[in-house]
Amino acid sequence: HKRVVLEESIHSPSLEGGNNTGLSQRRSLCELHCLEHALYIASNVATGLDAHKDAVMETTIPTSLVTCLKENSHAQLKIAALWGIINLGWQDNDTKSLGDSALSRLHKLQEMGLVSELISMSDDASIDVKDRVRTALGLFEKAKLVEHLVSVPNSSAYDCLDMQEDS
Repeated sequence: HKRVVLEESIHSPSLEGGNNTGLSQRRSLCELHCLEHALYIASNVATGLDAHKDAVMETTIPTSLVTCLKENSHAQLKIAALWGIINLGWQDNDTKSLGDSALSRLHKLQEMGLVSELISMSDDASIDVKDRVRTALGLFEKAKLVEHLVSVPNSSAYDCLDMQEDS
C-alpha cells in the first residue's frame, strides 16, 4: 500500500502545475510536503547496511526516485530524491573502489536512465540540486559506469568523494 501511495503522489496532477487556487493550492502544498517526507523516509532506509539498500532496490522506490527527478520541477523534491539515490550508491569504507552490492545498485539505477537525467540536471537553478547531482554523478564515476564528466559544472562530479577518501 505504501508503494502505491508514493507512486500516485509522484504522478498527481496537482503536483504538475496548473491554475490552483484556494483549497486546491493548500492540497497541492500538502501533497508536496507529504511526498518530500516519503522520499526522505526512503532515503533514510537507504542509509543502512547493504542488505537494507538491496531490499530497497527490490521495491518500486528506485523507480519512484527516478520518476520524481524526471517529472517534478520542485527543488525540494529533487533534493529528497537525490539523497535517496546517493544513499543507495554510497559505501561506507576506506577503499577507493565500490563493492559488488553498491556496483549492482548503481548499475540498476543506470539502466533506469538515471545518469542521463542527472547530467541534464547539472545546470539546475538550485545550487543544492546541483551539489547533490555532482555527488550522485561522482558515485557513477567511481563505479566506472560513466567516463569523467567534464560537462558537469565545477569540473569533477567526484570532488566531494575525493575529499572524503583523503581524510
